[in-house]
Order: sequence, then structure tokens, then C-alpha cells
Amino acid sequence: MSKILFDRECFACGTTRAVMHAIHLEFKSAWEFNKLVVFVIPFILYLYVTEMIRMYNLIYPKSKSI
Repeated sequence: MSKILFDRECFACGTTRAVMHAIHLEFKSAWEFNKLVVFVIPFILYLYVTEMIRMYNLIYPKSKSI
């Protein structure tokens, strides 16, 4: 849509394909689809790790000693 209206691609175009290629360790292809993949992948990893820590703390709460 932005290509038609403004004759420019949106900054997020190709992000899904870039992430998919990065997950498959095809970094050159990922970079060609969207340069923002260098920010998106670390952000996704950060979200994944923090969610795993949160879930671990829910399943195994810290016991309080008297």
C-alpha cells in the first residue's frame, strides 16, 4: 500500500521473511529482505528469555525461609 501511495516501501516490509531466513541461519538472505532483522532477532530472543524466566518463577516459586 505504501509503495502505491508514496512510491516507497514501508520499513517493515519483508521483516517476516527476513526473520524466517535468519532462523534458518541464512543471514545474507535475511539482510537482503530487511535490514531491521539485526534489531528484531535480538529483541525476539530477549522476549523469549524473559518469558521463560517468568514461567519458571511461576512454576517453581522461591520458598521463603523463616
